[in-house]
Amino acid sequence: MDKSSQQTPRYASRGGNKLAAALDKSALSVEGLVVADFGSSTGGFVDALLQRGATRVYAVEIGFGLLDWQLRNEPRVIVMERTDARTAALPEPVDLITADIGFTRQSEFIPHALTMVKPEGYIISLIKPQYEVSGRELVRGRLTQDLTDRVVSRVVDQVRNLGGNVMEVFPSAVKGKDAKVQEFFMIIKSSLST
Repeated sequence: MDKSSQQTPRYASRGGNKLAAALDKSALSVEGLVVADFGSSTGGFVDALLQRGATRVYAVEIGFGLLDWQLRNEPRVIVMERTDARTAALPEPVDLITADIGFTRQSEFIPHALTMVKPEGYIISLIKPQYEVSGRELVRGRLTQDLTDRVVSRVVDQVRNLGGNVMEVFPSAVKGKDAKVQEFFMIIKSSLST
C-alpha cells in the first residue's frame, strides 16, 4: 500500500478539492464571509469554506442525513436539510453562495440564488453539462467535446439573461465521479454590483 492511499482526506468529500482549486484559480477569499452552500450533500464544499475562514455556512440540502457528522456538529454550520435550493429561505442575505447540484439545471436555481446574495456578493456554481442537455442533443448517448462547449456557452447566456453577471468560467481541476465528464465552475456577480 503506498503512502498516498493511507493519507486522510483533507475534506469531507472530493467536492472540497474541487472548490479549493476553484477558489485558488479565481483568487476569491472567503475569509470572514457568510456563505450558503447549495447541494451540500456530505459537505465537501462546506468543509473547504470553513477551512478557508468562512464565518458561517448554511448547508442547504434537499436530502436528509447526508452531511458529515463533524460538520453537522460544527457551530459555524447551520444545517438546512430537506430544503430545495430553488425555494430555500435563508435567514439573512449572504456574501457568497456556492452550488454543486445534480439533476438540476443552473437556470432552475440561479434566479433564486441571486435574490439571496448581497449586491456586492458572488455565486460560485459548478456546471454539470450532463444535467444541462436533453437526450436529443447527445451524440450516440454521449457528451462530445463540441456539445459540452455549446452547453456551457448556452448556460452562461441563460444566466446573463436571468440577471447574473458572469465574471469567469473555467474547467474544474477535479473531474466528477464519472472521470469522462468535465465540469465547469462559473463565477457570478450580482448585476446590482458595481
